[in-house]
Amino acid sequence: DTTNNGTAIAAYTSEITGLLGNTTYYVRAYATDASGTSYGNELSFTTPFFIGSGTSGDPYHISSLHDLLNLSLHQSLWDKYFIQTTDIDASETSSWNEGEGWSPIGGTDPYFTGTYNGQGYTISNLYCNRPLIGYVGLFKRTNNATIENLGLEDINITGSDDCGSLVGY
Repeated sequence: DTTNNGTAIAAYTSEITGLLGNTTYYVRAYATDASGTSYGNELSFTTPFFIGSGTSGDPYHISSLHDLLNLSLHQSLWDKYFIQTTDIDASETSSWNEGEGWSPIGGTDPYFTGTYNGQGYTISNLYCNRPLIGYVGLFKRTNNATIENLGLEDINITGSDDCGSLVGY
């Protein structure tokens, strides 16, 4: 994308919005005048996993399926605080992992022990097809976790035993 912040002969700032977490972006400035276009040096930066710091006072924000995936893949986050900031359509999980779909949050060790507050939002169309694995759900296993104010709609979970839409065990 591009930004257009007017004209000036001086330093300026520009804001880029809508970026995905844990993604490297490359940017460079340019200026156009009657003699042509001049480009600045290319710069790169990597966005953090989430907005927030993962504490009770500043929980991580879950605002996309990409954010949920990051939570699922990084067990170092499973004892942190999270809030969901919008409804999330997880339809694309049906094509993930060679047809197995969603990989649940939390494991047999470590469990998910954090706090997830859905704030009244929903996760819909989550697909998980792992018939040889137990404890399957949005969360695999939890221990002293708090999961609250979260709606689930049209969830398709298949596992061997101890399965549920929200938590396997």
